[in-house]
Amino acid sequence: MSEWLATSIGHKWQTVVRAWEPGDGLRCAFTSRCKEPCDIPVALVREEYIGPTSGVGSKSFNQPSTITRTVCLRHLAAEFTPDIGGTKAEREIEQNCAEIVIRNHWDEYQDEMVSYRRRLFEDRVAGLPKDLRERVLERLASGGGDAA
Repeated sequence: MSEWLATSIGHKWQTVVRAWEPGDGLRCAFTSRCKEPCDIPVALVREEYIGPTSGVGSKSFNQPSTITRTVCLRHLAAEFTPDIGGTKAEREIEQNCAEIVIRNHWDEYQDEMVSYRRRLFEDRVAGLPKDLRERVLERLASGGGDAA
C-alpha cells in the first residue's frame, strides 16, 4: 500500500494524498460536476478532521471524520497548484486557442458571426405568431422612430 503524504494542514482539517491502487475506485469523485470528462483516477485525497472533538468549533454530530475521494490528475493538481489544477487552466487554453484562430482568420470569423446573427434573428422572428411577426418586422424596418 502506498504511503500517505500530508499536503495541507488547516485549523480543523488535514489533507493527505496517496497514489491510486486497484480497488480504490474506478472514476474521479468530481466527474459528475465537470463539463469535460475526467481522466482515469491517479490518487486518493483524504481530508481528516483534526479539530476539537467537543465544545465551540467542534464538528457536528453527523459530520464525517474523514472524507476520501478518488481523483484524476486535473483534480489532484488542484490540491497542489490551484492556478493550473481544475478546469480553469483548460478554459484558458481553449480561450487562447480561439483568440489565435480568430486573429489569424478574422474575415472568416466576421462572415460566420454575420451568418449566425442572421439565422438567430430569423429563428426569433419565425417563433412569433404571424400577426405579431408582421408588426414587429414593420417596427424594425421603420427603425423604431416613434417610441412614445
